[in-house]
Amino acid sequence: MALGTINKTYVSTIPFLDQREILNEALNITNEELHFLDVMELTNRMVETGNVTYHHFTNQELYATETIKTGSSVTDNSGGSGQGDITFVATSANGTTKIRIGDTLMFPSGYAGYVYDKTADAGGDQIDVKAVLSTVTTANLAAAADQVVATFGQASGEGSGSPEAVRYSLDKDFNQVQIFKNKAVITDIESLNKIEVNFEGKPYYMYKAVHDSLMRFRGDIAFTMVIGQISDENFTSASPKLTDTGGNAVQTTKGVDQYIADSGVNLTGVTVNLAHYATLTRSLNARRCPDTYYLFVGTEMNIAHDDMLTGLNTALTSNGRIKMGEGSELMLGIDTFKLYGRTYKKIHMPMLDHQNVINFTGSAGYHKKAYYLPEGQIKTHGPGGGMVDRFRCRYMNNGDTDSRYTERLTGGLAPIPTDDTDLLNVTHKAIMGLEVLGAYQCASTKLS
Repeated sequence: MALGTINKTYVSTIPFLDQREILNEALNITNEELHFLDVMELTNRMVETGNVTYHHFTNQELYATETIKTGSSVTDNSGGSGQGDITFVATSANGTTKIRIGDTLMFPSGYAGYVYDKTADAGGDQIDVKAVLSTVTTANLAAAADQVVATFGQASGEGSGSPEAVRYSLDKDFNQVQIFKNKAVITDIESLNKIEVNFEGKPYYMYKAVHDSLMRFRGDIAFTMVIGQISDENFTSASPKLTDTGGNAVQTTKGVDQYIADSGVNLTGVTVNLAHYATLTRSLNARRCPDTYYLFVGTEMNIAHDDMLTGLNTALTSNGRIKMGEGSELMLGIDTFKLYGRTYKKIHMPMLDHQNVINFTGSAGYHKKAYYLPEGQIKTHGPGGGMVDRFRCRYMNNGDTDSRYTERLTGGLAPIPTDDTDLLNVTHKAIMGLEVLGAYQCASTKLS
């Protein structure tokens, strides 16, 4: 007796991006699929942009240190009175120092000084200072070339006018989108290599080659979001350095690594131990960073952290971190830890171990790196204020149902044939770029 037939139709791989568990069941994809792009999507850090470049501004520190100019002498103006009264030249260019008349300074000696005059000097700004305490002599003030002094307050005279205005600038950072594409070509013979899946209760088929192409396409985006570097010119440049074989302008986006290298905390040659985390904590606290961070690591950094943290627990308890889970499971690794007042949520990303992209003999060593990105949001100033995610992905709408990714099918074997060739061409495309807001408060570390 005939059992009847089931009509199966083609389903694009794009819808499966929102239902990854089906994709995993159907194809048993490799662990390399867990990457930075997945984190961005799972935490809903995808924001649409209408421009190929995007900018943001960060307010500068309200306080600034100044250095006494190298090679200059500190003049004693006390006239033998014993009162610390000095003149020094700051290293900043003439008229650009943040020190004002009326500011109070702290010297490395621990004594405070009051700025009673400031004049332009050919090598910078000439600062006249008197020690706040009458018992402090010029020798006690111990001011010398190359010392760093800090402004910590302001003192105005009775009946005086307003102090000099301080101009605070903005630090500008920007990035740009990058066009990502990949293509799979299937012949009439290869088209027989189909994988049958159920999607939303209905039978469909998909091509293994198309899925592989999609995974390579997404991998290209993910790796770029981490180790990509921004091109000097972009699509609007008159004579861009990067062009394709057709003479079309090409632009690239910068990843997490470059964002942090440009303005974040960068520590190299480290050994993961308490001393290292003490150094990192001091650096982050000096920048008044948030209290909770994502810690993205590959195998090397994962092992180094688990060894340190398990060792700390062993020193504190008789059985250390040894914890029995369900059945006979032995739990030794530590995924979240709090150290020196800051919480770190460790995320192992297998992409940082890829033997043909990141971790191979003679590589650039990114597999030895760890990236620290604040977990929460950053406050914005301006009309309405608000909070935005500290790191996110910018994408341009391609005008399709799924605005982040498109899949184009052409050829004679396409569901709707476009020519008479015995081929199916499948092209994936996305226009995306990374955005890290306040990279000043991000960090990267690299093992020695």
